[in-house]
Amino acid sequence: MNMKHLIILFLFVASSTSLWADDTYTNAVINPDDYGLSSSADPFVFKDTDGTYYCYVTGAGFPVFSSKDLVNWTYRGKAFPKARAKWATVNFWAPEVVKLGNIYYLNYTGSESDDSPKRIGLASSKSPIGPFDDVSATPFYNLGTKGCIDSHIFIDDDGRTYLYYSLALAQNVVNGVNRSEIWGIEVKPDLSGFIGTAKQLFYPTLSWENNVSEAPTMVKHDGTYYLMYSGNGYGNAKYAVGYATSASPLGTFTKYAGNPILINGNKGPAITGTGHNSVTTSPDGTELICVYHSHINLAQLGGGPRKVNIDRMGFYSNGVMYVSGPTNTPQNYPSFLQTAIPSIKTENSFFFFPNPVKDEITVVIPNSKAGNIEIYDLKGGAVYSFNFTHNTGKITVPVSSLNTGMYVICLRTADCIKKEIFIKI
Repeated sequence: MNMKHLIILFLFVASSTSLWADDTYTNAVINPDDYGLSSSADPFVFKDTDGTYYCYVTGAGFPVFSSKDLVNWTYRGKAFPKARAKWATVNFWAPEVVKLGNIYYLNYTGSESDDSPKRIGLASSKSPIGPFDDVSATPFYNLGTKGCIDSHIFIDDDGRTYLYYSLALAQNVVNGVNRSEIWGIEVKPDLSGFIGTAKQLFYPTLSWENNVSEAPTMVKHDGTYYLMYSGNGYGNAKYAVGYATSASPLGTFTKYAGNPILINGNKGPAITGTGHNSVTTSPDGTELICVYHSHINLAQLGGGPRKVNIDRMGFYSNGVMYVSGPTNTPQNYPSFLQTAIPSIKTENSFFFFPNPVKDEITVVIPNSKAGNIEIYDLKGGAVYSFNFTHNTGKITVPVSSLNTGMYVICLRTADCIKKEIFIKI
């Protein structure tokens, strides 16, 4: 694109400020205070066949929200009123929903009492907003004296169905240390029972996990099974998301060496406790979207209430999964200008986010050890330059001091020179 075209594009954007404002959002997309709720933790987003999204969160009755764009949400009430629960009375956690035919099934964590181990329940409804009713007077999955939490149902391409869950930290002691673990078991396709026995898939072995492996969610890509999970405890600032891969749904799984892929990093107090994620697709189906919670005020007991965030995610061509976040700056709506952050990239590709940008740009430079990042105004004048000799895949570029307008960001390495346009708002 030559300078004349850049100037024309700049004038178009400058005259369309309202358009850009309408097509960007800033996390969080659900803040419980806006709905009179105490928290919106453990978000799970279900995309129905008509394209409507439903977000379910932890809490008595399981608050549910609906949306058409993943950004603007309407509170629809409690999906599972307590009066309809047949066995659980407390600890209503981590709801998720799958649809079989015309029936919606809600799997969740609950307890018979404050002192009893946590179990996994199953309820059904003819509507995604409920009301759901327990399918049985007993838990769907029960480990006796060991508690189990954070259930996730995955239906494979061949129709075989699997339940993933975490052993509860409080009731699982190994060599004198409490730890949670990720397990899986095959389920009958109609959810009427189980096939075979449960299998331990992996447990915390790394320092960042801090004896915690919980909140499993499965993503299948190019025949590989990516089992995402959270580690370090939901009340910790560094609560984060990693993943492990396998050639089959029940393992053997290998953890990604670059874990975690979603963590607070240096984003400051505005984004802490990034975890317990789910995955959905954008309205046009071209993008993968990571839905996760973060703290509202980490200083509160147990990390305090949590809010819901969304960010793009995808895969490099070598199969490595990434999440373009966490973000707390303006982002394009899902499906809007999505080519700025495609779902699949080559190993040597260069991309950045967000665009438009307010305070800082994150530049992703896979497999590059040294180079230079420069920013130019439309007259060709350099306004920023940074040399790097080593990077871990992401470099943060401050732009808050730039005037509103259009700029060119340039990456120079020994292998390539790449230029892209971005808009400072």
